[in-house]
Amino acid sequence: MTTDKIPTTLKLPTLLVEKCKVHYNTENASKALNNALADFLLLPSEKQELRSFALHNIIPNIEDRRNVLSFPIRIPKALFQIIGTLSGRNFSEIVSMMLSQVLYITLHSTCTSVSDPKLLSVMGNKWDKKMQAAIKNIKTTAERDTWTTSVETCAGGLGIYSTFKFSENEILNDLDWQKINLYKAIQKNPRELIIQARSLRVDQVTFDRLKEFIKNTQPTSAVDYKIAAAYLYLNLNSYRNTGATMDNKASEARYFNALSSIHSLHQRLKECTTSGKPDTTIFNLDIFEIIKRYRKQMDVLFIIDPPYLNADVYNRKKNKFGQKEHERLANLLRLVKQNNKNDFIYFCRITAPHKYQNEENSEEYNIDMKGCIDDLYYGHGFYYVDVMLNSTTTERIITSFKFDGATLYGACERGQK
Repeated sequence: MTTDKIPTTLKLPTLLVEKCKVHYNTENASKALNNALADFLLLPSEKQELRSFALHNIIPNIEDRRNVLSFPIRIPKALFQIIGTLSGRNFSEIVSMMLSQVLYITLHSTCTSVSDPKLLSVMGNKWDKKMQAAIKNIKTTAERDTWTTSVETCAGGLGIYSTFKFSENEILNDLDWQKINLYKAIQKNPRELIIQARSLRVDQVTFDRLKEFIKNTQPTSAVDYKIAAAYLYLNLNSYRNTGATMDNKASEARYFNALSSIHSLHQRLKECTTSGKPDTTIFNLDIFEIIKRYRKQMDVLFIIDPPYLNADVYNRKKNKFGQKEHERLANLLRLVKQNNKNDFIYFCRITAPHKYQNEENSEEYNIDMKGCIDDLYYGHGFYYVDVMLNSTTTERIITSFKFDGATLYGACERGQK
């Protein structure tokens, strides 16, 4: 947890502190209390209550509640400041309420996460209900329902990963380092992240400061929690979640409520195999690098949701992901299936970008878009299904295997298996 700490003395019920030490399996009171205070901030907003209900249930005996001692501890500066803004009560009383609430929820097995682990809103993500239904159908009706390893090459907003589990050994990858840095922070230490994120005020001054801060950041091998919190803040509080302009509807209540998803996502990212190691490995590689790294392994499923053909840019700093890149990707996926006997699920659009839909000849642009995809994937024995998201947008899901409702995407060419 953050090294910048403030020494303070808290007057707390002795039994409450002892229960915290037992719960967090440590004799160090500072460590136990800091963990509990951070976990309070990770609770869903509606669970972050500061009242005596939990305290009375955790310590029902009045004599035990009155048995108060002074505990000298060190609290991270950012956490200290957050606690100071929570209520007009005495600081020790606030801490006592926070500790008892965390213990009460944990001991009573009350759900500490939210049902929807959606955190980021990013362009092209897969949280649309129609897309979720289509992916569910593919997973549940495919010729096989699990693989040894699944590799999500363009993780995006984790709309697929958060809802579906295709294998025990999961790989997440994205070229956006700031996004991957955030996911690693959530996986490794959500307490540190929530402290950094909750210490940020939702106002124009903070927004502009963080926007400039992010602009000057450079990728690092170690997880950077300040950058992760800044990136998350800008995504959640900006217009259309681009990080460019502050949303005039942004508020601390809405921001803090969104942060509740950190706990759910942490639970998903830290799921363990029988070996006790996290199932999910996170990479920050080019899409072609990650495919080449795993394509020669056995029993692999690649989940590929790249920047769409004729979409804007692959990322802000490198070249466009255009026709040549899509041709290269299609060739590589054919090798994945035909040479390596592995599988893939590939997402694309067969309708032109929105900027063309207002043109008089918009249908001609749609025909051209569909034709470009057909040229790449028709005739190799793949399967597909089309999902109409709205009146102008149709997404095509292409797979290397059959599933209910799938259409054969042209028979295999002569000489191919």
